[in-house]
Amino acid sequence: DNSILSEGELSLMAYLLGETGRPLGKEALLELTYSGSLNVRSAALIALGKAKYDTSDVTFIAQVSARLREMTAENSDSKIYNKNIAYAFKNYKETSNIETLMELLSNDYFGVRFLSAEALQKYGNEYYSAASFNSISEMINHKTALISYIYSIQDLEEESYKLAIETIVEGTSDEAVIYNII
Repeated sequence: DNSILSEGELSLMAYLLGETGRPLGKEALLELTYSGSLNVRSAALIALGKAKYDTSDVTFIAQVSARLREMTAENSDSKIYNKNIAYAFKNYKETSNIETLMELLSNDYFGVRFLSAEALQKYGNEYYSAASFNSISEMINHKTALISYIYSIQDLEEESYKLAIETIVEGTSDEAVIYNII
């Protein structure tokens, strides 16, 4: 970065913008997600997760969502960074985020898994309808992800919830899973 501000100053700026929750500076926060500094990107992610923006601004939502999916695809080893990505996803509901959020349900760090599950809950039945069969099958075969998946579907409409639970029960031979669900 050839910034006139230091890494610490940029992180502080992002933090302060996030604490206000105001949409002022939202484009600057998005730009900070391209910083070479993991600390600056993390601070920008947290601030984007707190930003109160015009929810009819579909262009901004699409830009942030695309960037969050890009950042997820980087497969960073940093647990906190990945947690901050999941945190930001909670504030940007876009159907194209669902598959990425489902992938995050199998992350090694519980913070990422449960923030992703919370983000998915906001989609309601749209989430269950958009989820691919392969993604759901992967959840069933990955116990850590399965716990987060079950948490993510708790707000589905009753019929969709029953179908999701039936899919889990039919898709596993693990008696512990079956008896804990039933």
